[in-house]
Amino acid sequence: MIENKDSFSQYISYFENIRVWGSIISSRFLSVLFIATAVIFLKTVLKKNILVFFSAIIILGTDGILFNQFSLFLGKAKMNLDTWLDSEEQWFNFLYFILVITVFYLVSRKIYDKKEFYD
Repeated sequence: MIENKDSFSQYISYFENIRVWGSIISSRFLSVLFIATAVIFLKTVLKKNILVFFSAIIILGTDGILFNQFSLFLGKAKMNLDTWLDSEEQWFNFLYFILVITVFYLVSRKIYDKKEFYD
């Protein structure tokens, strides 16, 4: 059934299938790494763990500050075949995640050197 090209409107060859799964796995890994560095960044900025918890929920989990607006960080997943195969979309996600992870890491490292967490 999967090999039948009439069953699907857009048939994906074996090579494209590997590329799609590689893109999905790498983008999910980068998004998890992004969330981890965002929480570490919040921990360096805020002192109390309860503030880190609630601010992470608000920033990462809400759909935006205003109604009908995209989410601040995670956004709603676009799960259609065109965005999976679009190389510009894949490069944008890759570079966006790498840039933000690097910025969070550098700022957290700079603040962490100057701050004592446990007094």
